[in-house]
Amino acid sequence: MRFPLYVLAVILASTGLYLLCALASALVPVGGRPQSAQAERAPVYLCADAVHADLVLPFREAENELSRMFPEVVFGDVTRRDYLSIGWGDLVFFTEVPNWGDVTSGHVASLFTGRNPVALRVVAVDEPTGIPGCRPLALDDTARRALTGYIGEALDTPTSAAVRVVSPGMAFYLAKGRYSPFHTCNQWIADGLGRAGLPHARFSPFTFGVTWPLSG
Repeated sequence: MRFPLYVLAVILASTGLYLLCALASALVPVGGRPQSAQAERAPVYLCADAVHADLVLPFREAENELSRMFPEVVFGDVTRRDYLSIGWGDLVFFTEVPNWGDVTSGHVASLFTGRNPVALRVVAVDEPTGIPGCRPLALDDTARRALTGYIGEALDTPTSAAVRVVSPGMAFYLAKGRYSPFHTCNQWIADGLGRAGLPHARFSPFTFGVTWPLSG
């Protein structure tokens, strides 16, 4: 089936505008606030590859809510680990696409039409020190509480049980929202960084919109 030239032109122009807005938002981000000096604590990390970003937070600290939010993850052998890697996204994409080579046109279509439920993917991990793509975030106590609260607010209900436990130390929890070209997994991370008072892009469909504002 051949598209009329005007349809193709509209698609190309829309794609170009989408990319331009993403680039502009990354290059001219919303500024963060000064983070107060704090006693030394286990760092919070941002881990990103070319496509997806996750927040990686310690869960052993006093008054930490993360272990109570995700009890199906924090048990058993997980006691040897100290961090939770948390990302938001399309549940079907998370569970059916273990590798980027497994992506099909059907996955892409369902992803960007918002037909599927969304979830938080929570994985118990070791501290990602020295791992490429992972950087520590300078956060004071107020920012850390804000980021933890932001994660809790994303759950479909405050007492959500895991919708799918993949293995000890990894589970999916139903979350609020719908995936779309304007509300992607990376946008969710950027909004969380903004809640914590860090520089962030207003429109961040790609990981460069998450990482570039932090490099200034």
